[in-house]
Amino acid sequence: MGRAIVTGGTGFLGSYLTQALTAEGWEVVSTYLGRPVRRFGSPATDGAKLEALDVTDAAAVERLVEEVRPEAIFHFAGQAYVQPSFENPASTFAVNLNGTLNVLEAVRRKLPRASVVFAGSGTEYGAPKQVPTPEEAPLLPTSPYASSKAAADLLCYQYAQSFGSSVRRGPGRRGTAATTSRVRSRSGSSRAGTSRCALAT
Repeated sequence: MGRAIVTGGTGFLGSYLTQALTAEGWEVVSTYLGRPVRRFGSPATDGAKLEALDVTDAAAVERLVEEVRPEAIFHFAGQAYVQPSFENPASTFAVNLNGTLNVLEAVRRKLPRASVVFAGSGTEYGAPKQVPTPEEAPLLPTSPYASSKAAADLLCYQYAQSFGSSVRRGPGRRGTAATTSRVRSRSGSSRAGTSRCALAT
């Protein structure tokens, strides 16, 4: 198979993806912040190489991308809670928006053929009028957390449009999942930043 980086790979969502990728034969580098703690209910990340990474450190992100040279980066690292985002919105944006910028820039500068999969959030839509919510619905975030995810989502779209980056983005719908085969396909819609993964947070 290929090589992949999973940022936030010891978190709840990241650990499940890390497990699935290693089971498929991928060589996975799974990143964590602080210390690699297994979350309650999360699977073990056996078979993956664990690396400490602060995504707000642009140089560290670029260095890891250059060292690993992955085929795909699954970007799940972030501040994932609504209430703390009200208490510290600057930190939430630093991690969720600037962290995403650092990943996109590292790929653009060092490995432009790599694919980036961005995990958005249903909270980007606020209180939608329609459920299930069409992905074409307007983004109406009602918290700093939701605003930071919406901003990062749009940043991914901009990188695809401006630089031709291979980005899969968006909240997606529950019940389906991003697959490694989709990453491998590198379809035209993916390069345009319009292909949206089913990753709900």
